[in-house]
Amino acid sequence: MKFTRTVTALLLAGLLLPTVAACGGTIVTVGNKREDESDEDLTTELTTTAPVATTTPDRFPEKLPSSTVNFVEEGCQGEDLIVNVAYVEGPVGAYVQRSLKADPLDESIVDLMTLERDHRLKMQIGLELRIEQVSSIDGMESALGTALMAGTSEYDLLAGYQYYALGMATKGYLLNLANLDQFDANYIDFEAPYWATAYNNAINPTGSYFWITGDLALNYLGGMYGTFVNTMLYGDKLESLYGSIYQIAREGKWTMDLLTEMAAACYIDDGDIVNEPDSEDTYGFGYEKNDMIDALALGMGVLYTYTVSDTGETFFTFNNTHSFDISDKIYTITHQSTSFEYADSDADNLMWAFADGKLMFTVNQLRQAEQYLAGRDDFVVVPVPKYDKDQTSYITPVHEGCTVFGITYCTPKVRQTAAALEFLCAYNSRDAMPQYYETLLSKQFRRENDAPEMIDLIHGSATTDFGYAWSRSMSDLGHIYRECAKIESKDVKRKIIDWETQLEEIHERLKIHSFN
Repeated sequence: MKFTRTVTALLLAGLLLPTVAACGGTIVTVGNKREDESDEDLTTELTTTAPVATTTPDRFPEKLPSSTVNFVEEGCQGEDLIVNVAYVEGPVGAYVQRSLKADPLDESIVDLMTLERDHRLKMQIGLELRIEQVSSIDGMESALGTALMAGTSEYDLLAGYQYYALGMATKGYLLNLANLDQFDANYIDFEAPYWATAYNNAINPTGSYFWITGDLALNYLGGMYGTFVNTMLYGDKLESLYGSIYQIAREGKWTMDLLTEMAAACYIDDGDIVNEPDSEDTYGFGYEKNDMIDALALGMGVLYTYTVSDTGETFFTFNNTHSFDISDKIYTITHQSTSFEYADSDADNLMWAFADGKLMFTVNQLRQAEQYLAGRDDFVVVPVPKYDKDQTSYITPVHEGCTVFGITYCTPKVRQTAAALEFLCAYNSRDAMPQYYETLLSKQFRRENDAPEMIDLIHGSATTDFGYAWSRSMSDLGHIYRECAKIESKDVKRKIIDWETQLEEIHERLKIHSFN
């Protein structure tokens, strides 16, 4: 799926203008309301009549033909038309909430398109969402486990934080979505581009779908990693030697060795303490010892586990030369004098340094652009570097905080919940998702055509690894690179037996519950 084409179409349709059409032909300009309107009037109008863009034709996802899927016409009423959703909150929890429900007072185009999406859900198939925050990011299982185990949960759909949520599938709390046909609810098109096919196949055992994600989740979109490049520094120091960073990425030549080489050429002393590097200097590469290190490893193709497609068997495969070579490459760039380690502060120190022009390169989640780089036009984003030029394609890791969705095994509303998921994800991908990327990289979208192409590269190569995704259930296997140190074989061998045992236990438990 090409975002470039989608964003261009929306620009031509005028949907980037912050206006919405309400009932009766009244036009409300959000952010510049008429003098005779109060805030209360605006809230009521947006809440009761969600905006519908007349320039965007109604169409249904292929799995939801309008002639056969409308729950009101089927005779459902009251609670049977409500999909109850439980979600979790955390440091970036607003992204989880915005994935599911817009703020009617927020003037962002993302929220306006989300309001329209929800209006379509009600008008076209007769369903509404009732959304409730049930815990912090790590507490969903403890908050809901007892009710789910007893089959008395009031929730139909769970929106969890991947790192903490995946293990709930081993307890039997979730429906295996591969069995939706048993409920006459075979509505989810797992191969559609808006569902994260590679990612979903990676986090589930072959033939099962307990948790899924896709363009419905802003934490899937914003949680993709890329390489942030300071264009002013690059133009001054590197472009004459290496050429366009976009062209390098486009030709598949953006590798870890090249990043290391380029970063080594960039160090500017601020002059306060000559020859004694400090945080005020300008560096080639900046990092924190947290998830961005995971992203470098996954981007270079580390395999914690390997699944045999024919049998569905998954094996622990970390103990190999390629994994140790990746460790060496990470060690090299993080220990060279032109790289700077920032204190771990969930990207705050690192991204503020990048925003202040103190770094040529860093690797982080795309969502950081919205948080730290709003209104700036002195940066670009290219994919996470490859291991080498022979690596077939870029690999874009997705942050372990990705929002994943699961249908509870005990809900009586399987058909409604599955239909709502497919509808919301398809429309989110078409309408709200391009606006989210426009928010992240608005300067680049308007200035040049290369930036959307890079976003296509990043989004099209997004995935994860079963062992990394299930890290919490495997003694934090996926965090092994964060120490930025060489991993000696003897250290791995002491842990490999435990990892293999834990992997086997996960699959055995998932196999038991795959008939749900």
